[in-house]
Amino acid sequence: MIGIEFTRPSSWKLRGAWTALQTARKGLFAQTVVHGLFHQHRVLTQVSGDHLEVIKLIPPLNIGEREVDIFIDAFTAVMEDAHQGAGLMWDFGRSLVKQAIKN
Repeated sequence: MIGIEFTRPSSWKLRGAWTALQTARKGLFAQTVVHGLFHQHRVLTQVSGDHLEVIKLIPPLNIGEREVDIFIDAFTAVMEDAHQGAGLMWDFGRSLVKQAIKN
């Protein structure tokens, strides 16, 4: 099992969005990353726990370089999207609103 922990960004530009997510609900950034990895790249990960900014990966024991490269490319793309501003958050927010309307 592999865990990736997210902490407050060092960039002043990104701190506002991070603080807004933390104010809404601690652990929300990790959920946006999980959502982006799955919906944009079909990579399945999981939030490690409630109110935690940690995602977990559970690769098979015989994972190959190709699968590792696929994950790294997907993770890099999601992190770049998060660093651009609200793209990843807006996508996740729309998904939450759609779910709320269905229920």
